[in-house]
Amino acid sequence: MQATMNVQLVGTASYNMDNGELNQIFVIVPDPENKNVRGYSVAKMQCARCVFDALPVDASAYPLDVTLTVKNKVSGGKVSQFALTAAIARPAPSAKAS
Repeated sequence: MQATMNVQLVGTASYNMDNGELNQIFVIVPDPENKNVRGYSVAKMQCARCVFDALPVDASAYPLDVTLTVKNKVSGGKVSQFALTAAIARPAPSAKAS
């Protein structure tokens, strides 16, 4: 099953490991239900290579508001989310002065 998530993305990484490639994104998420967290928590999520490739190289472009398409993956009895796509929210064009 796939779902969409609107998140604020703060970075991404890609590594060549002995057992294959590892692509990750880092997002900040509010958790108003958790009384031990104030502000945002940082979450790490694995992603498809196309997500990594589509994101800016320049660090000054971050943070980004993105809409992720994710699927749940089960490994070792734990459920994690895997980002399949990331659509960067574009700012609305400013109106031209008349």
